[in-house]
Amino acid sequence: MNKWLILIIVVILAFLAALQIMQRKYYGHEKQTAQKAYVEPAGVSLPPDATDHIEALDAMTRDLTGLEDSDSPGLKNTKGVCKEGSLRDIMSSYGKIWGDADIGENYFLREDSEMYKLISSYFSCQAASSGDMRLCNSSTDPNIISLPRKILTPEDELDDKDRSLRGICRGMSSRVMFAGYMAGKHKDEGTCHAFITAEFMDMEDLSVPISDFCSVASNGMENICSSISKYLPANSLCLKTFPKNKKDCEGESSKICMDNLQIYKAIKNSRPKDCPEGYKEICEAFENHNSKSCEPIAKRLSFLYCENLQKYKKIMAEREKIKQAKEKEKEFEKIKQAQEKKRELETIKQKQKQEREKELKEINKRVKKILGRED
Repeated sequence: MNKWLILIIVVILAFLAALQIMQRKYYGHEKQTAQKAYVEPAGVSLPPDATDHIEALDAMTRDLTGLEDSDSPGLKNTKGVCKEGSLRDIMSSYGKIWGDADIGENYFLREDSEMYKLISSYFSCQAASSGDMRLCNSSTDPNIISLPRKILTPEDELDDKDRSLRGICRGMSSRVMFAGYMAGKHKDEGTCHAFITAEFMDMEDLSVPISDFCSVASNGMENICSSISKYLPANSLCLKTFPKNKKDCEGESSKICMDNLQIYKAIKNSRPKDCPEGYKEICEAFENHNSKSCEPIAKRLSFLYCENLQKYKKIMAEREKIKQAKEKEKEFEKIKQAQEKKRELETIKQKQKQEREKELKEINKRVKKILGRED
């Protein structure tokens, strides 16, 4: 009987092994088919070296898909302009000293807006210098300095755009890195995808396959709109996002349009200081691949935070004085009430004593009368 049992087990194992081999073949064929469908869209011819980048493109797509949930590798701490003004101090104090801190006054509103701007700029700068947009993400490790998921800008409720610090960081860094892609400074198509998905521009009327768009974009911003004109509606705002010259930026959305044009030209001409205000350090960090270009932002952030910290400490000190004064007042009130109660008790005791003495006199008087000794 043992022989039959062993034979049955062997047959079952052989069946399972054959099944696994069939599954590998099936999924291998399916993966190749899917890959071919991705890199060979209908009606679009592949460039000669496209097959050399299939694996890199697939990896890039996976990275973008997981960008939202991937942990930030974190930033190094920076020295503050005051004792408690390091980057770690700043990021760990959100909700306590700045941001949604419940301090009962809105005196931080202007400072908060500026701090949001500087924080997102600093992290954007670091991402642009390293080419790693994961630096715009948060981290599950509390020891890593990153952008917390919960931090939103004061304007977050205005519309449906991602106005969290992470969203702004991705938008600013990808804006510069995408300009580098269009200017031919690098061939990382991932920056093109990141720019499109960063909600830094309105692509609703740009119904063009993203792979086609990025291929065209690599030839320069000035050629984008004319190259994809067949995909665009008659009233397209394409040139407002990808202008060829200043004239294209006239009218509405001129600020965004001009910023895009300035950033592109500055990167293309290797003149990062020509980037618009708010982007100069980011452009320089991207151009030089050096995070030291971000240090001025960190210094401004620390200076502003230290100013806020002093205001916070002053307000908290005043609150502490008020609190102590109220506590003393309460203590005085307790003592006063206790003294009044004591006086009331003494008054009651004195009255009771007088009543007892009066009653005693009446009793003595009656007793004497009974005994005939009444005076």
